[in-house]
Amino acid sequence: MSRTAEHWNDRYRTGNLPWDTRRPEPLFIERIPELNCPTRRAIDLGCGAGDSTTWLAEHGFEAIGLDVSSVAVDMARGRAAERGVTGCRFECASITQPLPVEAGSVGLAIDRGCYHAIDEADREHYVNHLAEAMAPGAWWLLMCGNADEDRAADAVGPPQLNAAQIVDPTTGRFELHSLSRAHLAGSDNDEPEHLAWLAMFRRRG
Repeated sequence: MSRTAEHWNDRYRTGNLPWDTRRPEPLFIERIPELNCPTRRAIDLGCGAGDSTTWLAEHGFEAIGLDVSSVAVDMARGRAAERGVTGCRFECASITQPLPVEAGSVGLAIDRGCYHAIDEADREHYVNHLAEAMAPGAWWLLMCGNADEDRAADAVGPPQLNAAQIVDPTTGRFELHSLSRAHLAGSDNDEPEHLAWLAMFRRRG
């Protein structure tokens, strides 16, 4: 097991999960019904406890949640079972490796807070493996921390990226549809929301 997997397993075991809102991402929910996805297979990259994956399954997608943490995957399976949702599956997988789906089969990919957590050197691998999994014209929705948030050096919050760190690794495989400011909510309603990016891409080809 990689150090990355060990790190995230430890976080899920201890319950130190400020990103776990126990609900699907509202900004994704707003936009997904308007998208013309070429297939009804969807993947949730860094799915965590699987709430967005489960929502996709409840709304007609063959939904696959992927996370490097086996503890998170077990948690996601448990939450889906509690809701009685059977149209999704969860797998332990690294998003910097080839994804465990058939090439060209994915019509929608979502990522709430995974891309910003991987090393900069791995982002090109992430983008290429994702592109291989997706059908031409498929949509990819991404949320990550925004470097424009003024934050003290010792403050807790999501990793922060500038716009170039999002766009530059993606231009060869994806067409940028929109990039806008948004906010990432935390698990506690009393926690401040963090400034974020919301990016929408389409697979080229």
